[in-house]
Amino acid sequence: MRVQYIVHKATHVGRGHLIDFVNRQDSHAHIDWEITGQRTIIGIVCDGCSEGTTSEVGATLASNFLVREVSRLVEQRVPISVIPNVIYPTLLDFLRTVVNSYSFADSADRVTFIKNALLFTVVGFILKDSETVVFITGDGTIIVNEHINYVD
Repeated sequence: MRVQYIVHKATHVGRGHLIDFVNRQDSHAHIDWEITGQRTIIGIVCDGCSEGTTSEVGATLASNFLVREVSRLVEQRVPISVIPNVIYPTLLDFLRTVVNSYSFADSADRVTFIKNALLFTVVGFILKDSETVVFITGDGTIIVNEHINYVD
């Protein structure tokens, strides 16, 4: 018998953000579909770094990119246990493409853009009828279920 799941998602502007008039810095995306007879749910939450003035930009780009990229990999039958380690360099390539599409006055301008708009942490899950993977990625660390991998 299949386990039934319902995915709820919400966003909440924290008290400190309200008091200080700081923007909401998180983003989320999910996909729920059936492939080869198995229901698959993918959820991604990207939490922007409070240091950045517009970190919701990177968080939104990443959550939308990652949910689609993970979906593509699941459809290609990549084992879900390796997907978090596969998407990390793919996400970095995507973000490099974004950065390289801009014209910056100098390297300091480039660094400021990255600091303000593209720093975030990723929390995600891939849930299938037969297995589940939960992962967290940020600051050069990837945690997949109980395994920790330092990549930077």
